[in-house]
Amino acid sequence: MRITLSDLENELVAFSGWQTGFKHNRTWTCLSNPHVCIWDRNSSVQDSIKQKGGHRFDHLWMSGDKERNAPQPVNSFQKVGGIGVVRRYKRTNGTIDFTVKTPPERWMIEDFLNLYNDQVQITTQKEKLKMIEDGLKQVALHESNTEYILFGIAKSVSSFKEELLTFKHEISSSIEITERTLKTAKMKGKCKKLNQLIFPSRANSRSKGF
Repeated sequence: MRITLSDLENELVAFSGWQTGFKHNRTWTCLSNPHVCIWDRNSSVQDSIKQKGGHRFDHLWMSGDKERNAPQPVNSFQKVGGIGVVRRYKRTNGTIDFTVKTPPERWMIEDFLNLYNDQVQITTQKEKLKMIEDGLKQVALHESNTEYILFGIAKSVSSFKEELLTFKHEISSSIEITERTLKTAKMKGKCKKLNQLIFPSRANSRSKGF
């Protein structure tokens, strides 16, 4: 495993595997039967690991890519996946090994989708537009090839961007029509009933891993 992963040192990779163990106060997690492959900064994790190539191992220890790591979520005996960076680390006996570490600036598309869908019924059109614009800012940061990483378990970055732009156009048009209608209603006097366009609710896409 050390020889294979050493060839991918400092590369962004997609990974999947069964979470089976923890150490160091859950700051390190162990994946059994992991699959690791180069990530193209666009494809979903699910699509990436289906491609030919990559590397399979008996197990893989993982941690955060920063000096002080926070405890990781417990998903024992569940199949999980994500994006990470191949790094070297020193074992307690002084030998060098390689691992996949979670980038400190990493944002998951499914988290945004879940937040948006949870808020869709209780936010105004302008608040929805602000959320969409914030999402597009995250895409722009990722596309600038900085250390900031945006990824999706089941959705590619490009399809997410396209969807956001479509939503932005629909909501902006809805706001424009509503404001124009309100202005007309004020000019004609009090209106008993006003139909306001509501951005259609999308199916909840909560990620359950693999």
